[in-house]
Amino acid sequence: VCGSKRIINSVYELETLRNCSVIEGNLLIILIEDAKENEEWKRWSFPKLTQITGFLLVYRVSGLRSLGQLFPNLAVIRGMTLHQNYALVIYDAMDLEVSIW
Repeated sequence: VCGSKRIINSVYELETLRNCSVIEGNLLIILIEDAKENEEWKRWSFPKLTQITGFLLVYRVSGLRSLGQLFPNLAVIRGMTLHQNYALVIYDAMDLEVSIW
């Protein structure tokens, strides 16, 4: 179990999520604008993470194509705290692909 996490400016800061199964609080992935294509993101996956109790914010992130690849077992974003009334906020993540199950 981990507290709130703020991943900022570098894909390599994702390492701080390595042993998290639950994030008690919020997860912010922000201002990662220098990541080239999908290559830097492909090496990261966090199958242990299943729950975020607060909100998930992805803001101004380049190269990330799939939240499903990054968090394959994330089942719940509880929204016990919200960001502008939302539990999931994705803004200016131009490379992110939308898929319908």
